[in-house]
This record gives sequence, C-alpha cells and structure tokens, in this order.
Amino acid sequence: MMEKPDDRESIYMSIVENSPDFIVQYDHKFRQLYINKAGLIVTGAKKEQILGKTQRESGFYSSEQSNYWEGKIKYVFETGRQFEEQIELQNAVGSVWFDCRLTPEYDKSGKIKTVLGVSHDITEFKLIEKWLIKLNECFLKFGANTLVNINLLVALCGELMGGACSLYNCLQDNMLCSLGQWNTPPGYKSIDNPDGHLCNDVIKSSGNNTIVIRELQQTPYAQTDPNVSLYGLKTYIGKAVKFNNINIGSLCVVFQRDIIPTTNEIRLMEIIASAVGVEEDRRQSEELVRHRSEELSLSEEKFKNVFEYAPVGKSLTLLDGTVHVNKAFSQLLGYTKKEMKNINWRVFTHPDDIKRNDEITNLILKGDYRSYRWEKRYLNKKNEIIWVDISTTLLRDPDGLPLYFITTVIDITEKKRSEEKIKLLNADLENRVLERTSQLEEANKELQAFAYSVSHDLRAPLRAIDGFSKFVSEDYGAKLDSEGQRLLGLIRSNAQKMDKLIINILSLSKVTRGEQKKSKVDMTKMALSMFNEAASPEVQKRIKFVIESLPEIYADPTYIKQVWINLISNAIKFSSLKAEPEIKIGGYVDDGRHVYYISDNGVGFDPEYTHKLFGVFQRLHKANEFEGTGVGLAIVQRIIHRNGGTVWAEGKEGKGATFYFSLPAVKSAPE
Repeated sequence: MMEKPDDRESIYMSIVENSPDFIVQYDHKFRQLYINKAGLIVTGAKKEQILGKTQRESGFYSSEQSNYWEGKIKYVFETGRQFEEQIELQNAVGSVWFDCRLTPEYDKSGKIKTVLGVSHDITEFKLIEKWLIKLNECFLKFGANTLVNINLLVALCGELMGGACSLYNCLQDNMLCSLGQWNTPPGYKSIDNPDGHLCNDVIKSSGNNTIVIRELQQTPYAQTDPNVSLYGLKTYIGKAVKFNNINIGSLCVVFQRDIIPTTNEIRLMEIIASAVGVEEDRRQSEELVRHRSEELSLSEEKFKNVFEYAPVGKSLTLLDGTVHVNKAFSQLLGYTKKEMKNINWRVFTHPDDIKRNDEITNLILKGDYRSYRWEKRYLNKKNEIIWVDISTTLLRDPDGLPLYFITTVIDITEKKRSEEKIKLLNADLENRVLERTSQLEEANKELQAFAYSVSHDLRAPLRAIDGFSKFVSEDYGAKLDSEGQRLLGLIRSNAQKMDKLIINILSLSKVTRGEQKKSKVDMTKMALSMFNEAASPEVQKRIKFVIESLPEIYADPTYIKQVWINLISNAIKFSSLKAEPEIKIGGYVDDGRHVYYISDNGVGFDPEYTHKLFGVFQRLHKANEFEGTGVGLAIVQRIIHRNGGTVWAEGKEGKGATFYFSLPAVKSAPE
C-alpha cells in the first residue's frame, strides 16, 4: 500500500521536529517561519517568541549577530549557493559551538522560496580539539627534566577537567609521594602514610577503568583519607598510571562539587595518565642509570685503587698482547711504569716459556677454561730470571666476546731457589740413606750371626752346666752336706734362668726383624686359648676369669699369640698372691682402632714408674717376689708398635693393674 503524500510529509516533519540539530526556516524578509525543538532548547525561547519574527525582533540575538546572519541569508537568496560556517553562540548554559549550513529551498517554478538553516552542535568536538591543542602545546614544552614534564601534564589535566586540584602520586620507600601537583592548597602533605588514601587504593587496584567516586563525604574515605574532610572534597576521579602493564602510580583530579565526568573527559584522563606513565618510566630509568653510573664510577675507582696499589703484580692484557701493569708488577721486573707503558708481554717473558703461554691463552679464548694458573719465567731489566706464579682470567662482554685478561703475578723466585736446594739436599739424603741402609743391612747380618752364636754357642755350655749339675745332684747328692746341695741348686737355677733370658732375647730379636704373615684373627678365641695354656687346671679353679666378646683383627696370629700369652701370664703371676684372684679381658672400638685390655686385682705397680714397664730388663718387683726376665712386656710393645698400634698401662700398688693395646681396625688384607 502506497503512502499518501500527506503521510510522507508528516513523517518528514516528525524527523525534522525531533532532530538533534537546530533547524530553522527563513523567508526573503529574514523572518523565521519554522524552528524545531532543538532550536527552542538552544535559544531557550518559545515558538511564539520566534515564529514570524526576525532574529533581531525575537530579542535572542545581538544586533551584530543579526546583521551577520541576515547578510548570509541574503547571500543565499541572491546566489542560490549553500553557505557553511562554524560559529560560537552564548546561551544560558554557556558557550555552544555549531556547524551551520544555510541551504536554498525552491518552489515549483524554480525560484528560491525560503532558506533552510541547519546547525549541528559540535561543542564536544571543539572541546576535544581544544584539548588536543593544549596537549600538543604541553608536549612541546617538555624538556630533559621528567619531573617538570610530569607536573606540566598534571596541571593540564586539572585545568582541562576544571578540578579543584590534581595530583600524580606514587609509592616510594613505603610512603605515598606527590611527585606531580597542581593547585594544591597551603599545608598540603606531599609525603604521607599511604594507608587509607584514595590514590593508594587506585595504585593497588587490578582493573583498567578510571575510578569515579562521588559524595566522598558519605564514604569511608572521609575517615581514612585526611584530605577528603580537610579540603571538603566531594568528587574524586583517578586513573592508575601504568608502564609495561604494571601500576606505578595514580593520576587524580578532585572536585569540591558533585560532577559526573563525560566519556571524553574520562578518555582525556586516560591519555594524560599514559603520558605520565611514559615520563615516569623515563624518570625511573634515568634514576637507575644515574645510580648505576655512580656505582660504576665508584666501582671503577675501587678497581683502580685495588689494581694500582695491590701488594702483588697485577696486569690488564689486551688481546694483542699489550699489557698495562701496576706499580708492584713494574717493580718486580725492575722497570718504571713509564718504561712498561704499552709493552707486549712477550718482551719480558723467558723465550722458552712463550710457546706454553700462547697455548694456555688459546685454550682460554676457545672457552676450555675461564681462568688458568701456572708457573713461568720472566726476564727482569738486568736479564735475570724471575720465577712467577700466574693466575689469569678472561673477561668477556654480554655477548660472550673476549675483552681482556686480568692477571695476578706472585714472585716465587726464592721459593724456586729453596726447592732447588731441597732437591740437592734430598739427593744427598738419599745417598746417605742408601749408605745407612747398607750399614744397617750389615749390622742385621752381624745381629743374625750373633743370635745364631747366642742360640748355639752360649746355650750349649749352659745346658751342659745344668745337665752336669743335675747328674751331680742325683748321683752324689747324698754325699754333700746341706750347704753343698744349696750351692748346687743355685748353679742349676741360675743356669736355667740364663737360658730363659737368652730365649727371650732371641724372641725379641725375631719380633724386630721377622716377616709377618697377616690373616683374620678371632681375638676372643685366641685370648681364651692362651689363658687355658698359661694357667694350669688347678690355677684356673682359683681364678675368677671373665672374657668379653672381642673385635676381630687382621694381623699375624703368631705374634698376637705372643702378646696374649705374655700379658695373661703376667696377670696370673702378679695376682697369684691374692686369696681370690680376678682377671678380666675386654675390648672395644674407638675412632677407627680396636682397643683390647686385660685387668687383674694383683699387686699392681707405682704409677710413677709406668714409663719403665715396657723397657728391656726393667722390673718393678724383686726377683725373689716374682720370677721373670724383664723382657716379656718389651716384646709386647715391639709387636704392637710394628703393627701400627700403641700399648699402655694403668695401675696402683696393691690394687691391681690394667694393660691396654690398640691396633688399626683393618678387617681384610690390604690391596
């Protein structure tokens, strides 16, 4: 169904009437034949005040404005051309900008009947344009000082948004610091505890939106943020300042009135906050660079002092071999620092050491080593050899490319001379040892010959004396008086004692030079066996004998048997006078050694003479009290010492004695 012309006209009129643009129609006499709703809102008039009247007659335009517009309307009527211009009008709200167009309207005959004026509100556009101009002017004022730049941006934000004041805050040393300020009141604290502050919460926020808080006096911030109550703040608009997606501060504008920011105002704040973020990052980077530069300068100064005044030689060697040396290095070679300036290390290195030096340098450059230490020879100014201990390290740049070598040089010439002397002394000592060894071998041969002589030549007469004395005693004893029999008995006992002494001396000699055949020894079983061998059944019945479980040992069983038999025999002998003799054998492990002991409750000994116990022919008791040759404990000590152990004793007169010996805790044959 086709629309009627009247319907279409009604639709067109509805569109025009409700258009957001200011639409007005003029006739040849400049009278306003039509004005839509938007036009009435802009002028603040009623239709009856406008329709049928010129701008001058309506009273809403100045005489100057009326003359201007009547001239433009006349131009359109006369030329039939469209006129377009941007103008600024003042109304009850304030300044309003329009993009105005005057267009001719024709009747059916082709004559211009009326002029249609359409004005589009571009106030927001003009405002943004103004902001962009201001921003550009602000950026053009930027200098090297980032704090000044930040304050320019903060001031611009406050001015363009019409706030009471504006701030840029960040956290430094756990305090909220206002690095950027505009229009702050007297007494404002630019450094404060961040707790409870609006800006601190914005910095800690995780969102990206601009934060708008109205009716501040009714929020908890009236109590937590001292500025809210102190300055009567009503509206807060804040945006986190970011860099690399991290909140580094906050930009805010505060108002002492209630406002709702427009979308464009929020966008403006976001743009300025981004600019502040860039400047703040530059400020922090510059601060870091300045701090690093100071540290580097201090570090370089320290390095220079350490390098120059080190008590040992220091050098910095370039890749071409040129060296820069400290005072100690030049003194080491007898040169002045000036003489060694830009000298190559090959000049003062011994010719025979240059090849090895090059080999080590190449190994370090290839990356096989970062540092290397070796000994080499220098030639000093007098062409004398100087031995040095060198430690060198290669320094590389961040990309791994070699820069230079740092070398420490220590003079070891005296050490080398001492080593040479020691070598000569060692050679002389080795010759002396060989000579002494030869003498000892000869002495051992003589000792063996002596032992053989003692064993055969001395013992044979003693056996003869003892044998003949026995025959005399048996065959002629009845013919001898008591004194004769006593003297004959003394001859026999002393001959037997002498023979026994010779046997013990021979045993001591064998212990010193005999070969050892080591194997695992069950010490518990061996000690028990030696007790049964040393004590007759009658004696065993009298003795209270206790033996603990003893740790096994790896040693020569023959010699260890000799140790046990000597110690057990002594314990039995020296406790024999007791009514109830007691003997105890025990052992334990102590710090990698096996310790064994045998204790008795016999006569004991005076501790003052402990050092004599293990000496040859040393006796602490009279022969008529206890028989013996004074060799048994000496044999024990020789055996234990030869097996890498120690022997010692504890005792008191009348209270018994305890003898100890220790051996290394070896449980198998050494490889």
